Amino acid sequence: MIGTCPDKSGASPCWAGAVPGWARSVEAPIAARRPFRRVQSFASPPGRCRLRHSAIIQPQRELPPRRWGRTGQHGKQKENGMRVLTPLCLAAGMALFSPGAAVLAAEDAATQPHAAAAQLVDADFAADTAAGGVAEIEMARLAKEKSTNEAVTAFADQMIADHGAANAQLKQVAAKLGWALPTDMGPQHREIYANLKKLSGDRFEAAYRLAMVSDHSKTVAAFEQQAEYGKTPELKAFAETLLPKLQHHLEMAQALPGGD
Repeated sequence: MIGTCPDKSGASPCWAGAVPGWARSVEAPIAARRPFRRVQSFASPPGRCRLRHSAIIQPQRELPPRRWGRTGQHGKQKENGMRVLTPLCLAAGMALFSPGAAVLAAEDAATQPHAAAAQLVDADFAADTAAGGVAEIEMARLAKEKSTNEAVTAFADQMIADHGAANAQLKQVAAKLGWALPTDMGPQHREIYANLKKLSGDRFEAAYRLAMVSDHSKTVAAFEQQAEYGKTPELKAFAETLLPKLQHHLEMAQALPGGD
């Protein structure tokens, strides 16, 4: 139902719920009991308004506050999520602080080249020692032929005995490790041997002494290195056992005649 009211004051339009007495009719009590809203009618003359029935707006039903605890559907989802994340976090922590099989395999692969290189160094040491032992024995035999000095011949006998025993012990170690050792002296020792063979008397004794001091100095240094840093246990034990005897050989060579 639509009712109109003139604004007698001319200042403001009428408000719903304030129906003047002159506008009351038979239907006015019913309209007065109904809520109205103010609607500006652009077609009405100034100072007039139309009152329209407004639907009674029911108050919105307030929703219960969302619960963020462990109860309700959201709480169940959160609890289920925590149940899934907790084992994952534990697994990630264990992976960080405990090396896995892949990490151990990578470390083994990284250490293999170093182990192979160390084995090659030990094998070279064994080959050089065997060739040097053969050279010591051959030069000692040559000294017994060319020298009449008792100190020189005694030293030569000592070299034949000690280096012969050392080569035999080294051959056993090499056989256990699967290494093949040379049975002849190397090129450098062969050259020294050829030069000694051309000499005789005092010149031979001086050259022989110089060769023994130089050769045993290098041999002692190599054995000290192997005894301290060797990676093959059998070869390292061999170097440690033979080192004191080689140091004694060096002292004997330094005491040979021909040093002046």
